[in-house]
Parts: sequence; C-alpha cells; structure tokens
Amino acid sequence: MELHFSISAAQLDVLASRSNAKRIAANTRMQLGLQAFVERGLMLWLPLLAPLMLLYFFPEKRLPETYIAILICAAAYYAIWTLYIKKQLANRSKPVALQQTALDSALATTTRHRLKALEGNYVAVLTAEALTLTTPYAKQKTMPWSGFYQVQQDDDFYYLSNRYMRIFSTVYLIAKHAKDTDTVAYQAGLAYMLSRLSGYLDQPSTADNA
Repeated sequence: MELHFSISAAQLDVLASRSNAKRIAANTRMQLGLQAFVERGLMLWLPLLAPLMLLYFFPEKRLPETYIAILICAAAYYAIWTLYIKKQLANRSKPVALQQTALDSALATTTRHRLKALEGNYVAVLTAEALTLTTPYAKQKTMPWSGFYQVQQDDDFYYLSNRYMRIFSTVYLIAKHAKDTDTVAYQAGLAYMLSRLSGYLDQPSTADNA
C-alpha cells in the first residue's frame, strides 16, 4: 500500500512557529525556576542556615547562649521574611511568557531554513513489516514498525518517532490529508498504518511540536 502526499511551505512555517513558541515557553519556565531558587534558596534558607554553618567551623563557640541566639535570630528573620520580604518578592515582575528575544528570532530563522528541506512530495510504502518513506530528494528510509516508540498528531501530520535514533529526535512526518489523491483510499492507508503501529505504541496523542 502506498501513500502519496506533499509537505508545503505554509505547513512548514506553522511547524517552525510552533517549535519557536515551545522553545520560548521552555526558556520562560527555566527563568521562573531560577528565580524561585534564588528567592527561596538564597534569600530564605541561606540566611537561616548560615549561623549553623559558621558554628560548624567554630566548635569552641558551641555554648547554650549561642544556640539560643541563633534560634532568636532565625525566628526574627523568618518573621521578617513572611511579613515583608516574601510580599516584596511576590510583587516583583516575572519573566513574560512568549516574549521573543533577538536570539529567539535568530533560532527561529535557522529552524525555518532547516525545515525548508522537508518541502516537497513524498511516498510512503506500507507493508506488513515496515514503513518505507521516499523523500523529495529520492532518498529512502525504511523502518520496521517495531522501530517506532511514539506517535503524535496535530491537524496536519502524524509524527512517528524512531526508536533506534531516539537520541537524535528522528521523526517521520506523514500528512493526514493529501491533494490529488482519493480521500477514502488515503484515509484507509492511514488507518492501516496506525493498525500496524498499535502493537508497539500507545494511542496517538496530540503533538506539542514538530
């Protein structure tokens, strides 16, 4: 069974935009995580634990009065943290999600150029044992059904992830719709593909990115 489909420049632009948005969101989460670490780790726990750490290096100072002073200072600082510092930190501006920087723009351009190579006509040959994908440059890639570990989907594509090349995030793109092809036959081919994959994968899920 064969599936004939094409990947357009417009579809690739959508994939590039989605990839860029995911990268920006990941950067925002990292910034928020780092900010939370600074606020909690450096501005709360470090001041609270610093006296104990100093006491460890000066054992001759381990007197009852020293421990009482540390507890009083710790309680006072924690009260200040709760009543004032914590509120001030909560009112600070946070990183704005989906705020694009110059670096993000440069990476988005690189992504679009990289995806440009995927534009063109494809042929997917489906057999009982494997999937063979012929690219617009007449390059063939064959993978047994057992070689796929994940399949995702969005409105335009199925994304079949290669188990053997997982470290490189290798993905086979199979269009969900094809022009100049009998719709019923094409959908039947997709159903056959999913049936061959079903023994090795979970059910298809929504793709977050290309």
